[in-house]
Amino acid sequence: LVLTCNRDGRLADVYRQHEGVQVIALDDATNDRSLVMTSSFTNLVLAARSLGMLDRGKEYVSTCKKLSAVASELLKTHMGTTAAVAASGFRRAVYLGSGSRL
Repeated sequence: LVLTCNRDGRLADVYRQHEGVQVIALDDATNDRSLVMTSSFTNLVLAARSLGMLDRGKEYVSTCKKLSAVASELLKTHMGTTAAVAASGFRRAVYLGSGSRL
């Protein structure tokens, strides 16, 4: 299974003709055309996660709505902190993770 935001991209082109491979291209609006590609990443994560919940569609929609509400609240309550960190002049960042929490 190939999941992509760019239906015309190389990933889709290379695998579209392969037997046993299904290419799923998300709506073109999800295809960021920037360096960071946060919208593309977010939509790919949501789409991929939905594959594990195909038999629980209502539950998945409910979970997505809750995540959206939490993220919105986080942005509202911590925008000042986020702006201060962004303006602090860091030249490098290290991201640590311990796996998926979805």
